[in-house]
Amino acid sequence: MPESRHTPSASVTVVTVDVQEGTGPEAKADKGHRTSLATRLAVVVLLISISAILVAVLVSADSVGASADEIIEQRVATRMNATASELNAYFDAAQADVGVLVASPSVATALTEFARTYDELDALGLDAVADEADRLFQFYAESFIPALDAVRGKRVDPDELIPQEEPAPVYLQAAYIADSPVGPIDRRLITDPGDGSSWTEVHKVYHPSLRQRVESLGFDDLFLIDAGSKSVVYSTDKDVAFGTNLVAGPHSGTPLAALVRRVLNEGEKGLVYAADVGTYTPLLDLPSGFLASRVFDGDQLLGVLAVSIDLDDVTGILTQDWRDGRFGETGEAYLVASDKTMRSDSRSFIENPTAYLLRIDALGDVAAQDRRHMEVLDTTVVFQRVDNESVRDGLEGQTGVAQTTNYLGEDVYSAHTPVARDVFDWVLMVEQAVSEAEASFSDYIQSILTVTVVFVVGLTFVAVWWAGRLVAPLRGMSAALRSTREDEIVTPVPMIGVTEFRELASHLNQMADSLVARKEAVLGALRGKTAVLRTLVPASAIAHMTVGDHQFVETVPQVSVAVVRLDGIDALFSGGDIDENRTFLTSLIQAADEIAKANDLERVKVTGATYYAVSGMDTPHLDHAPRSVRFAAETIRAMAAIAEDSGIELSVSAGVSAGTVTAGLVGDGGLVFDLWGQPVDEAGQLAYRSPASTIYVSAAVRQRLPGGTGLAEVALPHDESAWSLSAEEAMSEGAS
Repeated sequence: MPESRHTPSASVTVVTVDVQEGTGPEAKADKGHRTSLATRLAVVVLLISISAILVAVLVSADSVGASADEIIEQRVATRMNATASELNAYFDAAQADVGVLVASPSVATALTEFARTYDELDALGLDAVADEADRLFQFYAESFIPALDAVRGKRVDPDELIPQEEPAPVYLQAAYIADSPVGPIDRRLITDPGDGSSWTEVHKVYHPSLRQRVESLGFDDLFLIDAGSKSVVYSTDKDVAFGTNLVAGPHSGTPLAALVRRVLNEGEKGLVYAADVGTYTPLLDLPSGFLASRVFDGDQLLGVLAVSIDLDDVTGILTQDWRDGRFGETGEAYLVASDKTMRSDSRSFIENPTAYLLRIDALGDVAAQDRRHMEVLDTTVVFQRVDNESVRDGLEGQTGVAQTTNYLGEDVYSAHTPVARDVFDWVLMVEQAVSEAEASFSDYIQSILTVTVVFVVGLTFVAVWWAGRLVAPLRGMSAALRSTREDEIVTPVPMIGVTEFRELASHLNQMADSLVARKEAVLGALRGKTAVLRTLVPASAIAHMTVGDHQFVETVPQVSVAVVRLDGIDALFSGGDIDENRTFLTSLIQAADEIAKANDLERVKVTGATYYAVSGMDTPHLDHAPRSVRFAAETIRAMAAIAEDSGIELSVSAGVSAGTVTAGLVGDGGLVFDLWGQPVDEAGQLAYRSPASTIYVSAAVRQRLPGGTGLAEVALPHDESAWSLSAEEAMSEGAS
């Protein structure tokens, strides 16, 4: 099927190449005739189909677009209402739980007992707790103050935080905080620190049950504040506000202290009051919110019970939709307070804090200190400002949905409604990016377009297939011609179609067969020529000859030339059977060729009874001299063995020299490969002067042999010297 799609271009290429390049009336007229009837019919069918489908798509898109905004707003509002319902239920339950706690007689008794024993500790005087004060100061100086400094990015004065004026907080914080073997998270697990005080005896009675109730109700901490001393006489988690006076102590400026003062001054029995979430110094400025109510014994006001809200529970309600994959990639719900800062974490911050901080840095609308708190405390609560029309409408008590720009500068569908109005002045925001919210409708339009494209493509394939059937034989012929032009093996042209196409295909097949036969003949001749060349010249010369380079000459600086001389060949051919002698000589040369190949030498030539070989010419070798000597030794032994087996007396000797040679092809009509240079002449002379089964090597070769310094020197005519090795010595010493 895909081949049919190329049919029009193939037909134009074969039939109308010249017309495409022509000009004038004839060329213009011919362009119209090039379009086949099948193509014209296919185009008409496609135009009608596309027009009908486009009309349907436009009508559908207009209908969808009219209701898209309404559907999206309804979807966002539905999630907002569900989340708001959960939040209101959570805070209603929290208020009810606080009401149950303050109505419990055991809580009133515990507050009375903790207040009584707290007063006993306070009556000790500061001198009695001097050791405890020293340990407490060390804790603040080494642990708490440095940690708070790191959060705030500036030095905090220890005198502003360490309780110093009253013995009770000093004693209790020293026993339960400074001397604690565990960190802040696990202090609630300590029931008896072993200090032996009457307060600890009360703690051993009431703390386990109070801790269990706090954990079961889902609060972070529970505080009991005495109405008389205004001090925290009990805390489940024992943060550094434990034991301190919330009116005049170091933490009188915290949201907890403000809430307690309000409840003591103007609270009504049975009512639960709240402190909005804010930075809380005892927890290193971590945002915290509190609920509190008066504790009575009959009509007598004993004090205040306060709890710290677990913001993780609130976050769980706000994030459950997108964590469960029900709100896309950008949908989120978060809380904003009357100061227009968040009361829950941003989804973008939860998923990627680093990218979030880079984004607000780029926007530049977050104060440096707030940005630092976000990074260090890992939260956007009370630090990220959110101020747009939807937030303002929600804080005014309105509920609605609108398109707006969110706190990160993104276009969103935003739903807003007040929540927990009896506790906090908060507004719930539920948002989703416009691009994602509208994506489903875009996908709908896209699916329609996809179906349209598939349908049109299907029609196109059918039309093209029909036209392609007509010109299929021409495609086969074109492929055959193209294959021939590219020097490939031609595949047979299928003989299909009308009579004229069949006849043309037959002629093309005959031409293809003729070309294949000619090509095989040429390749066979080339292979035969190469085989002959390999018997005459080295491989390095064949490469030049096959490309027509018949006059190449090159100089090789470091080679070794080995010459093997056979004494007795002339006498052999002067008598005896010529064919047998030729076979014998051939076996000698073949043996030498095999040994040369094994040692990576190249045969240069064989002249009469002399065999010339070279090492290091085609492939450089650092050990060309040892290779050449080894070749000479192995060749002498091999030829001697062949002669002995044949019963022929033959004396074989060799000479090896090293140095720079020149190699090349000479001649014109009859090409000859040869070597020239001092090493060639010297190796030949050494071979002729060496005795049977002996190798003479030159000084240059001797220096390159591993055991060359131990060779025996031989005096030659004209004050020349050589060094002698027997074939056996050459195999056993450095040459091997």
